[in-house]
This record gives sequence, structure tokens and C-alpha cells, in this order.
Amino acid sequence: MRKTVLLLAIACLAACTGCVGTARLRAFDELVTVGQVATLRAKLERGGTPLSGTDVEGAQIRFEVLHIPKTQGKKEPVYEELAKAFTNSDGIASVDMKGFFEGTHLIRSTYLANPEVVCFSRVFAVKPGRPTLVCDIDHTIADISTLEFLVSKPEDIPALPGSVEALKKLSAKYLVVYLTARDDSFHDVTLKWLALRGFPQGPVFFSDLSKEAFVGSARKFKSAQLARWRKAGINLEVGVGDRPEDAQAYLANNMEVFILTGKPGELAVRATAVSAWSEIADALLK
Repeated sequence: MRKTVLLLAIACLAACTGCVGTARLRAFDELVTVGQVATLRAKLERGGTPLSGTDVEGAQIRFEVLHIPKTQGKKEPVYEELAKAFTNSDGIASVDMKGFFEGTHLIRSTYLANPEVVCFSRVFAVKPGRPTLVCDIDHTIADISTLEFLVSKPEDIPALPGSVEALKKLSAKYLVVYLTARDDSFHDVTLKWLALRGFPQGPVFFSDLSKEAFVGSARKFKSAQLARWRKAGINLEVGVGDRPEDAQAYLANNMEVFILTGKPGELAVRATAVSAWSEIADALLK
């Protein structure tokens, strides 16, 4: 299906990053507890910009996992095929897989009709009970709005002061998960920016505004995703955001909540208003 009118309007303000007639494949991170089912997902679009392309149905995608076996003392990367799947009407190919041991697993997705169209994602498999900190992006770690992020180069986008340093410290205690209501069209530039700024590695999750814009809100999207993780055994301990809606989503899932805000009076009683990331690190690492 096509992206909504909302996304097309935003696309008019953005620099054209796609090429008409080309195929774009994006694959999405997954978070599971060890031994549980992981859903591998990749999305294929064609034409337009990354915000206005057409979802491609009926395309076959191959999923592979990276192995680094030891051969005569040398490590040689080898990709092992896991499964193939066809894209649905939303352009999504997905397969359910078990058997991921603890750690981060690199997944390669390939559009078989054009094997040069390749992308990568990660499966984060964690032990049950591992403490998890869920973090928003816009105005929480990125000192910029979603629209400004869209029209800026990743190297020009500042991180919120103290966010990188605080999350690096906190990553020694928590798995850091990035959960944003940004459309999944922001996937590539967001991951590039996180790596460029030196944020700790962790899975990154996006919404699909072609669906979410008219059937729910950022709060509903985040609440539902958090509830799925909790049901799957993920130990959700802390949530960090910048809006009351973030606090509501985190509190609905029984998490300790920190909100970077200049208006603490808008927050629920059980949410902690802070003015700097150093306050969050101090509170959680004391």
C-alpha cells in the first residue's frame, strides 16, 4: 500500500534520497529471550522516495545468519541460510525462527529477484531477567525534532547533552532498547546516526505511520510494543522519554519512568521529571 497523505506531505519537504525505479529493502531488529521465537522481518519498496515508495507484494526474500567459524586458527565469515519468505501486501516478508543463543546475531536479507539488493538487521537474544532500559529518540537523545532529523545530514544532528555518556554508563547494567514512533522510513538514517554519535548498541524499533497515523497514537503504539515484550519475558525496568505520552506508555507496563521535560506538572505522579541525563544515570547507578 502507499504511504499516507501525511507522509507524502512530509516527503515534499525532504531532500529526495530515493531513486525512481529502484528497489529498497529494509530489515528490522528483533528482541527475544533465549530460546524463544524470533520474527525476522524485511520490507521491500520500489520507486519514489523512502517516504513515498510503493510496497512490493509477492517478492521472495532470503534470510541468512552470520557465523564466524574457526578454520585453522582463522575466522572466516559465513552466512547460513535460515529461510525464504514472500512479501505481503505491506511489502513485508517475515519468518519465525527459534534457536538463537545469548548474544547479538547479524541477519542478512536479500531480494532474490535482484541479489544486489541486500540489507542487514540484528536479533538480540537475552537471558530472561536481564534488566532493560527503553529509550525514546526525538528530544530524548536527539536534540532535534523528527522533521528536522529528516532534512538534516546525520553528522549535523546533535545528541542531547550528556545522553551518550549516560547511556554508555547505563549499558553496563541495562540492555538499551531504542523505541520511537518515527516511521520505519527513518530506519537507515537513524541507525547511522546512533553509530556516528557513539550510542551503545541495542535494538531499534519504529512504527509504520501508514498504519499508525490513523488507527492510534504514539502512546498506543509504544504501549502495545512494550506489552508484547513483557509478555515474551523481556524484563522492562526503565523507560526514558520527553513527553507525557511516553510516561503513560511506560507506566502502563509497570516501568520506572524518567521524562526529560520543562513541564513536570504535566506528568503522572509515578513519573520522575528530570532536566539532564546525568540525573537519570545518578538515580539508576547509585
